[in-house]
Amino acid sequence: MRTGIYPGSFKPFHAGHYDVLLRAADENDTVTVFASTAPRTRKGEFPIYAETIEQAWNEHFLKLMPPNVKVEFVTNPIRATYEKLNAAPTEEFTVYLGHTDAGNFAELAKYAPGVRVKVTAVKRTRCSGTLVRKSLQDRDFETFSSMMPAGVDLSSLWKLFLAKTVFQEFVRSSIKTARR
Repeated sequence: MRTGIYPGSFKPFHAGHYDVLLRAADENDTVTVFASTAPRTRKGEFPIYAETIEQAWNEHFLKLMPPNVKVEFVTNPIRATYEKLNAAPTEEFTVYLGHTDAGNFAELAKYAPGVRVKVTAVKRTRCSGTLVRKSLQDRDFETFSSMMPAGVDLSSLWKLFLAKTVFQEFVRSSIKTARR
């Protein structure tokens, strides 16, 4: 049996991720996606909150998954991948990564000794998480929409990602105004 693993932070999941996932689903009997539940809040960058990303998966992305794909929500997708590899050392695995993420598995032999695994680094050409977050920060719905997988409710997803951030901006603005 061919088993694929696709770990990632997916902040947020986008069309480039979906292309890789479809390739993995096509090349394997089963695919496990390890999706991070950790928030991504970096200074100067649009924040992606844990509860928002889980809601986006549950309401928008899970329904897009091919039948041979299972999504598991984890804190650390890299650790979850190593644990899965070590739990079944006689199986053969293919780990799918974006080309910039392949370095995360540079020490595969050290953490999963003897496991038969192939790492497939796929260049995502359609978009990037950085561009998606920038489109959210700039309130650029057109760019955001162009980077989402077909089949999602774009307006609903857009509102979901913006809701908490817009609310926090309103609260900060109100506090500043009240202090004057």
